[in-house]
Amino acid sequence: MLSKQKKVSIEELKGYTIPFLGNKRVLPYGDLVVSDGKNRKTCKIQDEGAKQYISFDRKKYYVRNAGSLYHPRYVIVGSIEDAAARLKEAGYNCEIQSDMTLMVYYKDNGTDHTQVAVCDESREGYFTIEGRVQNLVDWIKAG
Repeated sequence: MLSKQKKVSIEELKGYTIPFLGNKRVLPYGDLVVSDGKNRKTCKIQDEGAKQYISFDRKKYYVRNAGSLYHPRYVIVGSIEDAAARLKEAGYNCEIQSDMTLMVYYKDNGTDHTQVAVCDESREGYFTIEGRVQNLVDWIKAG
């Protein structure tokens, strides 16, 4: 069941800083320009242990760097962009079809594919894959 929440997207990264000696932070940080279609706001990336998050419209959204240290590309954890980045890191070929679904081609056969869809934004890491709600990382490990 899809939630009725607004689709929040990251538009731009500003003031990206990689911490060096003497800095109290460990993870790279900066400001993200975030939009939900109506409102647009610049949000500071905050640390929560090994996780990072932003606060937008009084809600916490976890983010991660799907790029590299020197070429960052932040995505909201649990979004379809996050799923596509995780699948590409695992060596899958995939195409984003909409803001809720993507097409994933199996590794063993170039023409066979399945659809991955956001099922519930409140369950981090779970998507509708092959008609069932599954954890994306577990599905990748199963191959």
